[in-house]
Amino acid sequence: MVVLDRTRRLGRMGAHGAPERPQGRDARNAWRCLMTRSRLLAIAVPVAVAALLTAALAFVPAQATPEPSVEAVPGRTSVACPNFASATATAVTAVSPGPDLTVEGVGNTSPSLMPGEVTVVRNTSATRVSGSADLTFGGTSMATAASGPYRGVTMSQCQTPTTESWLTGVVSNDSFLTDLVLINLDNAEAAVDLTFYGADGETTAAGARGILVGANSQRSISLKPLVSQAAAMTIHVETSQGRVAAFARETIWQGTNPVGTDWITPSVSGHDVVVPGVPAGSGSRLLVVGNPGERSITVDITVQTANGPVSLQE
Repeated sequence: MVVLDRTRRLGRMGAHGAPERPQGRDARNAWRCLMTRSRLLAIAVPVAVAALLTAALAFVPAQATPEPSVEAVPGRTSVACPNFASATATAVTAVSPGPDLTVEGVGNTSPSLMPGEVTVVRNTSATRVSGSADLTFGGTSMATAASGPYRGVTMSQCQTPTTESWLTGVVSNDSFLTDLVLINLDNAEAAVDLTFYGADGETTAAGARGILVGANSQRSISLKPLVSQAAAMTIHVETSQGRVAAFARETIWQGTNPVGTDWITPSVSGHDVVVPGVPAGSGSRLLVVGNPGERSITVDITVQTANGPVSLQE
Protein backbone atom coordinates (compact mmCIF):
# COMPACT_ATOMS: atom_id res chain seq x y z
CA MET A 1 0.00 0.00 0.00
CA VAL A 2 1.34 3.44 -0.95
CA VAL A 3 0.49 6.34 1.35
CA LEU A 4 0.63 9.76 -0.23
CA ASP A 5 1.47 12.48 2.26
CA ARG A 6 -0.06 15.70 0.96
CA THR A 7 1.08 18.92 2.77
CA ARG A 8 -0.50 22.31 2.15
CA ARG A 9 1.39 25.55 2.84
CA LEU A 10 -1.01 27.80 4.70
CA GLY A 11 1.16 30.92 5.04
CA ARG A 12 3.48 32.44 7.61
CA MET A 13 3.05 31.13 11.13
CA GLY A 14 2.74 33.39 14.20
CA ALA A 15 4.77 33.13 17.32
CA HIS A 16 2.48 30.52 18.87
CA GLY A 17 2.17 28.30 15.81
CA ALA A 18 -1.16 29.79 14.53
CA PRO A 19 -1.40 31.51 11.14
CA GLU A 20 -0.63 35.21 11.37
CA ARG A 21 -3.71 37.31 10.48
CA PRO A 22 -3.21 40.28 8.11
CA GLN A 23 -4.09 43.74 9.47
CA GLY A 24 -5.67 46.95 8.03
CA ARG A 25 -5.52 47.39 4.24
CA ASP A 26 -3.78 44.04 3.94
CA ALA A 27 -6.79 42.41 5.61
CA ARG A 28 -9.26 44.05 3.20
CA ASN A 29 -7.16 43.07 0.15
CA ALA A 30 -6.87 39.51 1.43
CA TRP A 31 -10.66 39.29 1.93
CA ARG A 32 -11.33 40.57 -1.62
CA CYS A 33 -8.84 38.05 -2.98
CA LEU A 34 -10.46 35.24 -0.99
CA MET A 35 -13.96 36.17 -2.24
CA THR A 36 -12.74 36.38 -5.83
CA ARG A 37 -11.05 32.98 -5.58
CA SER A 38 -14.18 31.48 -3.99
CA ARG A 39 -16.34 32.73 -6.86
CA LEU A 40 -13.86 31.43 -9.41
CA LEU A 41 -13.73 28.08 -7.59
CA ALA A 42 -17.53 27.84 -7.43
CA ILE A 43 -17.69 28.42 -11.21
CA ALA A 44 -14.67 26.32 -12.14
CA VAL A 45 -15.65 23.15 -10.23
CA PRO A 46 -19.04 22.51 -11.95
CA VAL A 47 -17.52 23.34 -15.35
CA ALA A 48 -14.62 20.95 -14.73
CA VAL A 49 -16.94 18.17 -13.53
CA ALA A 50 -19.20 18.63 -16.55
CA ALA A 51 -16.21 18.53 -18.88
CA LEU A 52 -14.89 15.36 -17.27
CA LEU A 53 -18.30 13.66 -17.50
CA THR A 54 -18.63 14.66 -21.15
CA ALA A 55 -15.15 13.33 -21.94
CA ALA A 56 -15.78 10.09 -20.06
CA LEU A 57 -19.09 9.45 -21.80
CA ALA A 58 -17.42 10.01 -25.15
CA PHE A 59 -15.18 7.00 -24.53
CA VAL A 60 -17.88 4.61 -23.24
CA PRO A 61 -19.13 2.45 -26.14
CA ALA A 62 -22.80 1.73 -26.43
CA GLN A 63 -23.59 -1.72 -25.07
CA ALA A 64 -26.62 -3.78 -25.91
CA THR A 65 -28.38 -5.68 -23.16
CA PRO A 66 -26.97 -9.23 -23.29
CA GLU A 67 -29.40 -12.01 -24.06
CA PRO A 68 -29.53 -14.84 -21.53
CA SER A 69 -27.63 -17.88 -22.85
CA VAL A 70 -29.06 -20.43 -20.44
CA GLU A 71 -32.68 -21.36 -19.94
CA ALA A 72 -32.36 -22.71 -16.43
CA VAL A 73 -35.00 -24.91 -14.85
CA PRO A 74 -35.47 -23.85 -11.21
CA GLY A 75 -34.22 -26.42 -8.76
CA ARG A 76 -32.66 -28.78 -11.34
CA THR A 77 -29.14 -29.45 -12.55
CA SER A 78 -27.61 -31.55 -15.33
CA VAL A 79 -24.44 -33.47 -16.11
CA ALA A 80 -23.04 -34.32 -19.55
CA CYS A 81 -21.89 -37.85 -20.39
CA PRO A 82 -19.72 -38.35 -23.51
CA ASN A 83 -20.31 -41.14 -25.96
CA PHE A 84 -19.52 -42.07 -29.56
CA ALA A 85 -20.62 -44.34 -32.36
CA SER A 86 -18.39 -47.32 -33.19
CA ALA A 87 -18.69 -50.47 -35.26
CA THR A 88 -16.38 -52.42 -32.94
CA ALA A 89 -17.00 -50.94 -29.46
CA THR A 90 -20.00 -51.16 -27.16
CA ALA A 91 -20.52 -47.75 -25.55
CA VAL A 92 -22.96 -47.25 -22.68
CA THR A 93 -23.59 -44.80 -19.83
CA ALA A 94 -24.47 -46.04 -16.35
CA VAL A 95 -26.61 -43.61 -14.35
CA SER A 96 -26.92 -43.76 -10.57
CA PRO A 97 -30.46 -44.55 -9.38
CA GLY A 98 -32.55 -41.80 -7.88
CA PRO A 99 -36.04 -40.29 -7.90
CA ASP A 100 -37.07 -37.77 -10.53
CA LEU A 101 -34.05 -38.35 -12.80
CA THR A 102 -34.42 -37.72 -16.51
CA VAL A 103 -32.12 -39.07 -19.24
CA GLU A 104 -32.09 -37.44 -22.66
CA GLY A 105 -29.94 -37.57 -25.76
CA VAL A 106 -27.94 -34.49 -26.70
CA GLY A 107 -28.83 -33.21 -30.13
CA ASN A 108 -31.10 -35.36 -32.27
CA THR A 109 -30.16 -38.68 -30.68
CA SER A 110 -32.66 -40.90 -28.84
CA PRO A 111 -31.00 -43.06 -26.19
CA SER A 112 -32.36 -46.46 -25.27
CA LEU A 113 -32.78 -47.14 -21.55
CA MET A 114 -32.33 -50.44 -19.71
CA PRO A 115 -33.80 -49.83 -16.23
CA GLY A 116 -32.51 -51.67 -13.20
CA GLU A 117 -30.70 -50.92 -9.98
CA VAL A 118 -28.43 -48.85 -12.23
CA THR A 119 -29.95 -47.39 -15.39
CA VAL A 120 -27.87 -48.27 -18.46
CA VAL A 121 -28.13 -45.93 -21.43
CA ARG A 122 -27.12 -46.79 -24.99
CA ASN A 123 -26.53 -43.82 -27.25
CA THR A 124 -24.38 -42.82 -30.24
CA SER A 125 -23.69 -39.34 -28.90
CA ALA A 126 -23.63 -37.47 -25.60
CA THR A 127 -26.27 -38.01 -22.92
CA ARG A 128 -27.81 -35.48 -20.54
CA VAL A 129 -28.75 -36.64 -17.04
CA SER A 130 -30.86 -34.18 -15.04
CA GLY A 131 -32.16 -34.22 -11.50
CA SER A 132 -33.13 -32.10 -8.55
CA ALA A 133 -30.41 -29.69 -7.39
CA ASP A 134 -30.59 -31.12 -3.86
CA LEU A 135 -30.14 -34.69 -5.12
CA THR A 136 -26.77 -36.43 -5.33
CA PHE A 137 -26.52 -38.26 -8.66
CA GLY A 138 -24.08 -38.90 -11.47
CA GLY A 139 -23.08 -41.20 -14.27
CA THR A 140 -20.17 -42.94 -15.96
CA SER A 141 -19.63 -43.55 -19.66
CA MET A 142 -17.90 -46.81 -20.59
CA ALA A 143 -16.76 -48.36 -23.85
CA THR A 144 -15.51 -51.91 -24.37
CA ALA A 145 -14.06 -53.55 -27.48
CA ALA A 146 -12.17 -56.77 -28.19
CA SER A 147 -10.43 -55.31 -31.24
CA GLY A 148 -10.17 -52.19 -33.32
CA PRO A 149 -9.04 -48.70 -32.34
CA TYR A 150 -11.12 -48.72 -29.15
CA ARG A 151 -9.97 -52.11 -27.88
CA GLY A 152 -9.96 -52.62 -24.12
CA VAL A 153 -12.05 -50.85 -21.51
CA THR A 154 -12.25 -47.09 -21.03
CA MET A 155 -14.44 -45.05 -18.68
CA SER A 156 -15.22 -41.40 -18.08
CA GLN A 157 -17.19 -39.73 -15.31
CA CYS A 158 -20.01 -37.42 -16.43
CA GLN A 159 -19.27 -33.72 -15.90
CA THR A 160 -21.21 -30.57 -15.07
CA PRO A 161 -20.78 -27.93 -17.82
CA THR A 162 -18.69 -24.96 -16.74
CA THR A 163 -16.98 -21.86 -18.12
CA GLU A 164 -13.45 -23.10 -17.36
CA SER A 165 -11.67 -26.43 -16.97
CA TRP A 166 -8.16 -27.92 -17.16
CA LEU A 167 -7.26 -31.20 -18.86
CA THR A 168 -3.86 -32.48 -17.70
CA GLY A 169 -1.76 -35.24 -19.26
CA VAL A 170 -3.06 -34.95 -22.82
CA VAL A 171 -0.77 -36.22 -25.61
CA SER A 172 -1.21 -35.33 -29.28
CA ASN A 173 1.11 -36.75 -31.96
CA ASP A 174 1.29 -39.54 -34.54
CA SER A 175 1.03 -42.25 -31.86
CA PHE A 176 -1.65 -40.53 -29.78
CA LEU A 177 -4.57 -39.41 -31.91
CA THR A 178 -6.60 -37.32 -29.48
CA ASP A 179 -10.02 -35.76 -29.89
CA LEU A 180 -11.27 -33.00 -27.63
CA VAL A 181 -14.98 -33.59 -26.96
CA LEU A 182 -17.02 -30.50 -26.03
CA ILE A 183 -20.64 -30.87 -24.89
CA ASN A 184 -23.02 -27.91 -24.69
CA LEU A 185 -26.26 -28.60 -22.80
CA ASP A 186 -27.61 -25.04 -23.03
CA ASN A 187 -30.10 -23.63 -25.49
CA ALA A 188 -27.61 -21.14 -26.92
CA GLU A 189 -24.33 -21.49 -28.82
CA ALA A 190 -21.07 -21.65 -26.83
CA ALA A 191 -17.72 -20.15 -27.88
CA VAL A 192 -14.58 -21.92 -26.61
CA ASP A 193 -10.92 -20.83 -26.40
CA LEU A 194 -8.15 -23.42 -25.97
CA THR A 195 -4.70 -22.74 -24.52
CA PHE A 196 -2.01 -25.46 -24.56
CA TYR A 197 0.82 -25.66 -22.02
CA GLY A 198 3.89 -27.88 -22.26
CA ALA A 199 7.00 -28.27 -20.12
CA ASP A 200 8.38 -24.99 -21.53
CA GLY A 201 5.20 -22.96 -21.11
CA GLU A 202 2.41 -21.95 -23.46
CA THR A 203 2.37 -23.54 -26.92
CA THR A 204 1.05 -21.62 -29.90
CA ALA A 205 -1.89 -23.29 -31.65
CA ALA A 206 -3.55 -21.66 -34.64
CA GLY A 207 -7.30 -22.08 -34.79
CA ALA A 208 -7.72 -22.71 -31.06
CA ARG A 209 -9.79 -19.57 -30.38
CA GLY A 210 -13.47 -18.96 -30.89
CA ILE A 211 -14.43 -22.61 -31.41
CA LEU A 212 -18.23 -22.74 -31.68
CA VAL A 213 -20.32 -25.51 -30.14
CA GLY A 214 -23.96 -25.48 -31.15
CA ALA A 215 -26.82 -25.37 -28.69
CA ASN A 216 -27.64 -28.78 -27.17
CA SER A 217 -24.87 -30.56 -29.10
CA GLN A 218 -21.57 -32.43 -28.86
CA ARG A 219 -18.55 -31.44 -30.96
CA SER A 220 -15.33 -33.45 -31.38
CA ILE A 221 -12.13 -31.65 -32.42
CA SER A 222 -8.99 -33.44 -33.57
CA LEU A 223 -6.02 -31.96 -31.70
CA LYS A 224 -3.25 -33.04 -34.09
CA PRO A 225 -3.93 -30.26 -36.65
CA LEU A 226 -3.81 -27.75 -33.76
CA VAL A 227 -0.79 -28.97 -31.81
CA SER A 228 1.57 -31.96 -31.86
CA GLN A 229 4.09 -32.73 -29.10
CA ALA A 230 5.90 -35.81 -27.91
CA ALA A 231 5.36 -34.99 -24.22
CA ALA A 232 2.12 -34.66 -22.30
CA MET A 233 0.39 -31.27 -22.20
CA THR A 234 -2.19 -29.39 -20.15
CA ILE A 235 -5.16 -27.84 -21.96
CA HIS A 236 -7.00 -24.83 -20.56
CA VAL A 237 -10.59 -24.86 -21.83
CA GLU A 238 -12.34 -21.53 -21.33
CA THR A 239 -15.57 -20.17 -22.77
CA SER A 240 -16.18 -16.59 -23.82
CA GLN A 241 -19.86 -17.44 -24.21
CA GLY A 242 -21.92 -20.19 -22.65
CA ARG A 243 -20.70 -23.33 -20.86
CA VAL A 244 -19.31 -26.69 -21.94
CA ALA A 245 -18.27 -30.01 -20.46
CA ALA A 246 -14.81 -30.93 -21.81
CA PHE A 247 -13.25 -34.38 -22.28
CA ALA A 248 -10.22 -35.70 -24.18
CA ARG A 249 -10.38 -39.12 -25.88
CA GLU A 250 -6.99 -40.59 -26.76
CA THR A 251 -6.54 -43.42 -29.25
CA ILE A 252 -3.10 -45.00 -28.99
CA TRP A 253 -1.34 -46.55 -31.99
CA GLN A 254 1.86 -48.48 -32.63
CA GLY A 255 2.44 -47.80 -36.30
CA THR A 256 -0.77 -48.99 -37.96
CA ASN A 257 -1.83 -51.22 -35.06
CA PRO A 258 -4.27 -49.81 -32.48
CA VAL A 259 -3.22 -50.37 -28.87
CA GLY A 260 -6.19 -48.95 -26.98
CA THR A 261 -8.06 -45.82 -25.98
CA ASP A 262 -8.58 -43.72 -22.90
CA TRP A 263 -10.68 -40.81 -21.64
CA ILE A 264 -9.14 -37.83 -19.82
CA THR A 265 -11.48 -35.73 -17.69
CA PRO A 266 -10.88 -32.31 -16.08
CA SER A 267 -8.26 -32.21 -13.35
CA VAL A 268 -8.80 -31.05 -9.78
CA SER A 269 -6.62 -28.16 -8.63
CA GLY A 270 -5.72 -27.39 -5.03
CA HIS A 271 -2.97 -27.34 -2.44
CA ASP A 272 -3.46 -31.04 -1.64
CA VAL A 273 -4.56 -33.39 -4.43
CA VAL A 274 -5.03 -37.16 -4.19
CA VAL A 275 -4.66 -39.38 -7.28
CA PRO A 276 -6.18 -42.75 -6.37
CA GLY A 277 -5.97 -46.09 -8.15
CA VAL A 278 -2.46 -45.98 -9.61
CA PRO A 279 -2.01 -49.53 -10.96
CA ALA A 280 0.78 -51.74 -9.66
CA GLY A 281 3.05 -53.94 -11.74
CA SER A 282 5.98 -53.50 -14.08
CA GLY A 283 6.42 -50.57 -16.41
CA SER A 284 6.55 -46.84 -15.84
CA ARG A 285 3.97 -44.47 -14.36
CA LEU A 286 3.89 -40.82 -15.43
CA LEU A 287 2.45 -38.10 -13.21
CA VAL A 288 1.74 -34.83 -15.03
CA VAL A 289 1.41 -31.72 -12.86
CA GLY A 290 0.00 -28.53 -14.36
CA ASN A 291 0.34 -25.11 -12.77
CA PRO A 292 -2.64 -22.84 -13.62
CA GLY A 293 -1.11 -19.89 -11.74
CA GLU A 294 1.32 -17.23 -12.91
CA ARG A 295 4.00 -17.98 -10.29
CA SER A 296 6.36 -20.94 -10.02
CA ILE A 297 5.41 -23.58 -7.47
CA THR A 298 7.20 -26.37 -5.62
CA VAL A 299 5.41 -29.72 -5.45
CA ASP A 300 6.03 -32.48 -2.91
CA ILE A 301 4.89 -35.96 -4.01
CA THR A 302 4.13 -38.76 -1.58
CA VAL A 303 3.02 -42.27 -2.55
CA GLN A 304 0.78 -44.12 -0.12
CA THR A 305 1.86 -47.77 -0.29
CA ALA A 306 0.83 -50.84 1.66
CA ASN A 307 3.90 -50.31 3.86
CA GLY A 308 3.18 -46.63 4.48
CA PRO A 309 3.95 -43.32 2.76
CA VAL A 310 7.00 -42.94 0.52
CA SER A 311 8.27 -39.51 -0.52
CA LEU A 312 9.41 -39.17 -4.11
CA GLN A 313 12.34 -36.97 -5.11
CA GLU A 314 12.86 -35.47 -8.55
